[in-house]
Amino acid sequence: MSTKDKVLEALERHRDVFLSGEQLAALSDVSRASIWKAMNALREAGYPIEAVSRKGYRLMPASDIVSAQGIEKYAAFQKTPWQIHVTPSAPSTNDALREAAQQGAPEGLVLIAREQTAGRGRRGRSFHSPADTGIYMSLLLRPQHITPQQATRVTTMAAVALSESIEETTGEPAAIKWVNDIFMHGKKVAGILTECALDLETGLLDYVILGLGINVYPPRDGFPPDLVSIATSISTQRGDDLKNRLVAAFLQHFYEDYAEACPCDSERGKSSGTRPSYVDRYRARCFIIGETVDLVGAEGIKTVFVHDVDDDCRLVVEDEDGQIQHLLGGEIHIRMLSSDAEPVFRGRVNKAE
Repeated sequence: MSTKDKVLEALERHRDVFLSGEQLAALSDVSRASIWKAMNALREAGYPIEAVSRKGYRLMPASDIVSAQGIEKYAAFQKTPWQIHVTPSAPSTNDALREAAQQGAPEGLVLIAREQTAGRGRRGRSFHSPADTGIYMSLLLRPQHITPQQATRVTTMAAVALSESIEETTGEPAAIKWVNDIFMHGKKVAGILTECALDLETGLLDYVILGLGINVYPPRDGFPPDLVSIATSISTQRGDDLKNRLVAAFLQHFYEDYAEACPCDSERGKSSGTRPSYVDRYRARCFIIGETVDLVGAEGIKTVFVHDVDDDCRLVVEDEDGQIQHLLGGEIHIRMLSSDAEPVFRGRVNKAE
């Protein structure tokens, strides 16, 4: 760990108090002369550091810059595989982790960028990723005995974990639009992009890249015109270390479900038995269940009634002819009917078979 990282860890763990140069040197196990250089390096990296004569240094209370040290102080990751790396900028965190996975990187590598210059969403669409206003994060996973068709499980686990983490850190409700979008106050605040690689010998997944893009604060110049009506942010008030708290909560919540549903060793796969399954919690948050929606796919637009999400995380829908379908994530795009539109129908069967 570099001197800068050691000093940052000390400042993060004592965020509310001033630390003298002597105290920082002792906590960081570095020389007193190194502290001044570390402070300059941190300021150049964007950290707002307050220096007061005869008191010392501290991170400004209102600062909110994501860092591995800032995340780790909120959670005990000893029993998890997470290895967190933060970079100021990256073209795409998913692309960077794919390269690492192909080179044999282990499960648990987490890459967070404070900005993406070529962020991607589903179907190759760009994802608006401006500097310092969001969290752009990817996780490398190597689940065992999982087929490509079952990869939707990872997406749904992440959607539940992120929704729960947003509520935990902000006190505001968050809901899910199947399969991978998180909504607050009727607008999208986050998207999830899951990409997989197949082991041709076994037909099972070799690795999964789980990418999350989260609008934590409004962009400084506002959302682009094509996003103003559909996107919003988790908070409008900067500060309170929200980014670090949110990432820490997400990694904890996600791992609890992932370790149980996708075990790869004897220490994983043990149910705590203290809460509903992630599928039940997903259903409870999925706001399109019981709604009439448009499915937009390669064959055009079809209006359907949404009955449920099944135990394999497929969307259960009924078309106008009474036919029931179980849809996998990635097959279609869901478009909610406008609020003044009358639903064509509300389903004809009481329970999907």
